[in-house]
Amino acid sequence: MPKKGPKPPKPKKHHKHSTKDTHDKNTACAFLDEEICIEAKVTVNPDVSVGEIEVKCLESTIDPSSKHKNASDECTMIVSQLIRVKIPVHFKANVKAEKHGVSCGDHSDESSSCLDDHK
Repeated sequence: MPKKGPKPPKPKKHHKHSTKDTHDKNTACAFLDEEICIEAKVTVNPDVSVGEIEVKCLESTIDPSSKHKNASDECTMIVSQLIRVKIPVHFKANVKAEKHGVSCGDHSDESSSCLDDHK
């Protein structure tokens, strides 16, 4: 499981409301600067499967070579094989993302994780 890195620094909480005069003296323009926390619930389900395994003999030796001996004699040999094994492993992940919520302004909704990040 990968380690979580340190949390990024918390942004300063600010609420700014201002009015700006426009070229027309009878019109004013207002700007709202609010923090809005938007969250998504993301679920990842890993899926790993193993395909058909292949084994192939690349080389084989018998030491010492077989010789005809009497049935009563002992026969000892060393059999060596160089083999190649192929194991296909398939990795995939199913990901589901869904809306979790939105919190405007003071983030007073206790179910929001933004509450912890902006205290």
